[in-house]
Amino acid sequence: MKMKAVNRHVIAGAKIIVFLLLFFAAFSYGMFQGGFVSWFLFFSILPFALYALFILFYPVQKIQVMREIAKTDVSEGETVRMKMTVRFPFRSPLFFLTLSDEMPEKLAKRGRTPYKTLLFAFFKKELAVQYTIPNITRGEYEFPAVRVYVADWFGFVEKSRRIPCEASFLVYPAVVDMVYRPFENYFDQGMAAVRDQVKRDSTMAVQLRDYQPGDRFSWIHWKATARRNELMTKEFEQRQTNDLMIVLDCSPSGTFDLAVKFTASLIRAVIKKGGQAGLYACEKERHYFPVQGGVFHKQAMFYFLAKVEDESAIPWHKQIENDPVIFLQNINKIFVTTALREEDIEAIAKNVSPRGAKLLVCVKGNDEQISPGDTKLMNLAKSRGIFVKILREENFANAFGGGMDR
Repeated sequence: MKMKAVNRHVIAGAKIIVFLLLFFAAFSYGMFQGGFVSWFLFFSILPFALYALFILFYPVQKIQVMREIAKTDVSEGETVRMKMTVRFPFRSPLFFLTLSDEMPEKLAKRGRTPYKTLLFAFFKKELAVQYTIPNITRGEYEFPAVRVYVADWFGFVEKSRRIPCEASFLVYPAVVDMVYRPFENYFDQGMAAVRDQVKRDSTMAVQLRDYQPGDRFSWIHWKATARRNELMTKEFEQRQTNDLMIVLDCSPSGTFDLAVKFTASLIRAVIKKGGQAGLYACEKERHYFPVQGGVFHKQAMFYFLAKVEDESAIPWHKQIENDPVIFLQNINKIFVTTALREEDIEAIAKNVSPRGAKLLVCVKGNDEQISPGDTKLMNLAKSRGIFVKILREENFANAFGGGMDR
């Protein structure tokens, strides 16, 4: 990097020297040759020489740029509007400058080109420019700076400066209107999707367990708490409940964004139904949201889903096997992945309590086909008591409209 900077300075110095030599050559030609033609040539060059001299001493470091974003919380697929205001230290004959925005790495990876524009600033104190980023994708975007470039007409004198101009915004995952129909397991007629909103049967306490965030105050067993000097909670028989724990696979995948979209849609549908939702995901580090309800809890999970990436270095089945927090409560669980794998199915079957319903959702792209290997793994999962559903984006809205096994 230092070598490149030195080379740039050498080239810039060489250009200035060449330009000065040309200017003095024209002046010498006029002095020694005389006549209309020689002086016409000199005075024709003079305005460009004076402008180059002006650029040479122009305080580009005093140019200020301010950035404004119309709104900092947007949803996937929307258009983000960016406004940049350029303020000059004084009114001057600066004819033009180039303004380019530094592109966040995530946008660059998705093939977006940096915004660049030519501004005509002749004797203006302030300029404003707006541009849009259409069809923005999920994620957190940070714009660190802009670069200002000024030069004379022929590029002999050039100046540029990187101006810190930080701004960021968050793009939440898009959601699909989904009707969540809770399912039950090992009660009445086995696993089935039920259409009616039902609650936990609080008249049938079957055991005690340690208190966990999200447990209701009325579930605390005060006598056991006094004996053990720790908060103890009654564990009730669960029949049909709207409560749901979602376990998201963050393994690298080309359809991970679709899995996030399904997860966000499912969380909203569960809470809208009157239930409580929890989320577990292991990205670079473990993230756990206990089963709770409420707007703030939902917002916290959506904030995480806006930023989560498929960068898990730990295989999903290892997470399922080694992290007991996933299985603390005997409630229905949905495992969301983008690929069916035998080791994941075995880990789910081995570790999930038989009293909690198990649904494995595999999210695929619209152009992906169900392979014979997928069919074999679906049969394996069914033999282990796990119901599998393969979904494409076009089927998200009716994800719970039919049977659990597809």
